[in-house]
Amino acid sequence: MHNNYFFLRHLSRILEHKLIGYELIKSYSQNKDELVLAFLLGEDEFYINAALRSDFSCLYFPENRARSKRNYAFLFKDLDGKKVIAVKQNRYDRSFLIVFEQDYELLFKMHGNRANVLLFRGNKLVEIFKSVLKNDLTLDPSELEKSIDLSLENFESKNGDIAKISPVFGKEIQNRADKDRYSKLSIEQKWIYFNNLLKELEEQSFYLTKSPHKNPSLSLFQTENSIFYENPIHCINDFFIEFSKNHQYNILFDRLQKELNGRVKKAKSYIQAAEKSLKKIGNESNYKHWADLVMANLHLIEKGASSTILDDFYSDQKIKVPLKKHLSPQKNAENYYRKSKNQRIEIENLEKNISEKKAERSNVENELTELLKYPDLKSLRDLENKHLVKSNDKSSHLNANKPFKEFIKSGFKVWLGRNAKKNDELTLKYASKNDLWLHAKDVSGSHVVIKEQAGKTIPKNVIEYAASLAAAYSKRKTESLCPVIVTQKKFVRKPKGFPPGAVKVEKEEVIMVPPLT
Repeated sequence: MHNNYFFLRHLSRILEHKLIGYELIKSYSQNKDELVLAFLLGEDEFYINAALRSDFSCLYFPENRARSKRNYAFLFKDLDGKKVIAVKQNRYDRSFLIVFEQDYELLFKMHGNRANVLLFRGNKLVEIFKSVLKNDLTLDPSELEKSIDLSLENFESKNGDIAKISPVFGKEIQNRADKDRYSKLSIEQKWIYFNNLLKELEEQSFYLTKSPHKNPSLSLFQTENSIFYENPIHCINDFFIEFSKNHQYNILFDRLQKELNGRVKKAKSYIQAAEKSLKKIGNESNYKHWADLVMANLHLIEKGASSTILDDFYSDQKIKVPLKKHLSPQKNAENYYRKSKNQRIEIENLEKNISEKKAERSNVENELTELLKYPDLKSLRDLENKHLVKSNDKSSHLNANKPFKEFIKSGFKVWLGRNAKKNDELTLKYASKNDLWLHAKDVSGSHVVIKEQAGKTIPKNVIEYAASLAAAYSKRKTESLCPVIVTQKKFVRKPKGFPPGAVKVEKEEVIMVPPLT
């Protein structure tokens, strides 16, 4: 009800009593939705702060207002040094005017998400605070004055329906009538009730109700647990401060909750995909079994065969074993043993990652529950500062102007190329010859470099981290296990004519890692 006509009428009366004779010494803005007006009479300062956001508009009257040295714009310069001669409330409208010398009028139009402040001289628009509100460019302030027929005849013709008499009787007033079972009264009783309601709206009594984590309520009617005020400025100031605190709390709470829910969702998706991959591996052919059969029957397998049928000594049945015809039977067996080893590593990694993700999901779900235990903005900010929901070290980036992103792992710098062209720049200009260079094998992806440190050996966990990063930023990012090339940068060349990002590696080691999640 802070922008209701009946409250603004009380407010404008107090402002007239306060402001007449004051000079406007400066008006400025430090963001697009906030206007500050500073008045002076002798040594007495008075400030009006107009918050005019699309989701919240409110006036506030701070005792002082510090202005930062930068990022502000002076406005309504025509009013500099002009004295206030009157404050006028537009009848039955949520707007009022501060009248200055030389026929200047500053209109405060407190129309919810269309709130604005406009300067007129006569009926001519001089300046507008929010020019995005195009309809205000042709606004005639005299048209804001409205009339309401409060006669008994009109009241009876509307059957005592307060909303039909005028929209100036907003939801708060209608809710008050509903609470008093107004609709059950006879028309005569409604008329008496309505006139008593008008008298109550004239009384200089204001009430503020606060609720944890909810926006405060300013009203002209007393409610349970409400705080009484005689001065509308004191009331709206406390309302604004309380609203701002709750608004900031809710923004921070929603952001933390969204981040945590996102992490839970991501962990669930990963677990589901990993369990699906694990099941698929379990249903695939047993490479070790095939390798054992081939090795046991080398003498029976024809050279150049694409498959062979062998007796399965585990089941006493015939089994068909696919072969690569360009490889010898022994090489086929070695190939299957290698695949079996990789399959085993893949299973172990998947099981390990599933276990870790389940633990992470459980921890984050506990954090979500804990989030509800922080009752105020300060405690919630303390929670944020403790990095309860801070991402791990993989989110630490260097500035975006470099051709790579920088990550820190166990004190070592890990650089990740941003795209094909930046890969070349990273490898050829930024990497030193003894740095470790990594890339997903046989697919396109980002170059990764681990910066060497004099006298230190790069730990295995750092190499595996960088390799997982290379896998995650490659065409193999959806695979459960990815082969990654690891070599020193001095073994990486860029032959003439190679496309962006393409290089030749002269000496390499390949490790198998899961893509970083």
